[in-house]
Amino acid sequence: MASIPYKCTLSPEMQKRAEKELGENHLMRKLAFNTLYKYMEEKPRIKFCRDENFLIRFLRAKKFEVDRAFKALKKYYELHLKVPEFFNDYNPRGIKHVLDDGYPYVLTDTDMEGRKVVAMRAGHWDPSKYPMLDICKALFMVIDQLVEDEETQINGVSSSLI
Repeated sequence: MASIPYKCTLSPEMQKRAEKELGENHLMRKLAFNTLYKYMEEKPRIKFCRDENFLIRFLRAKKFEVDRAFKALKKYYELHLKVPEFFNDYNPRGIKHVLDDGYPYVLTDTDMEGRKVVAMRAGHWDPSKYPMLDICKALFMVIDQLVEDEETQINGVSSSLI
C-alpha cells in the first residue's frame, strides 16, 4: 500500500521548536516513517492509515520514540475496535446538540504555553438531554480535529473542567 508523503506546514519558528523539543528534523522524520512502515508490515491484520500527515501526530506525541509512537498508534486502532459506538456515525451533525451546548468546547485563546484548551462544563450537563456516549463522541471528535493542526501537535492540548 502506498503512503501519502508528509507536507510540512510549520512556520520556521515552529520547526525550530519541534527540533529543540521533539528532536524532529527531515532526517528523523524519514527514518521514523520508515520504521513505522516496517512495524505496520508486521501487523498485517490491522489496516493502518499510511498518510504521513496522520502518522506524524503519533511520532510527535511520543517525541519521535518510534516504539512508543507505534504502541500509541496500535492503541488508537484497538480503541476504535473495542468501543466502536464512540466512533460509529462519527459526524458533527449526529452530535450537533452536544457541541451547541458546549460539551466540549475549545477556547479561542491558547494557554500560556501555546496549547489549545478544551473545556467541559460538567456541572451544566443534563443527562436527560443527551447521553454520556454523545459527550464522548463529541470529545473524541474535537480532539481528533485539534490534533490535525501541526502547531497543536507540537504545543499540545490542555483541558479544563468548569
